[in-house]
Amino acid sequence: MPCDDGYVAFGASTEDQWERLCAMLGREDLLDDPEFDTRLKRSQKSDTLDSLITDWMKGKTRQEVFLESSEKWFLPVAPVLNLNEVLRDPQFVQRNLFQPLSHPEAGEAL
Repeated sequence: MPCDDGYVAFGASTEDQWERLCAMLGREDLLDDPEFDTRLKRSQKSDTLDSLITDWMKGKTRQEVFLESSEKWFLPVAPVLNLNEVLRDPQFVQRNLFQPLSHPEAGEAL
């Protein structure tokens, strides 16, 4: 989902997470809405929910969205990294996840 400086991945698969998501969005009214009373119905209304979350994220960076969503509301959320961020991610670097490869025609590549 887009925010000011990139994208964030959201998840809210349990009823408890759904309740916290509604509270975070200031849309507790959705908890009593029959169109959203099951996970199946919510998945069928994903465009509506995506729009609500995107509106909430406007004006926020990935870090701001991550901190508020995860630390205050305990929701599963993660910033989506671009290729350069993935290659420099401290955890991936520490684990030597990416190794250079030699190709006889293309040369060396990461």
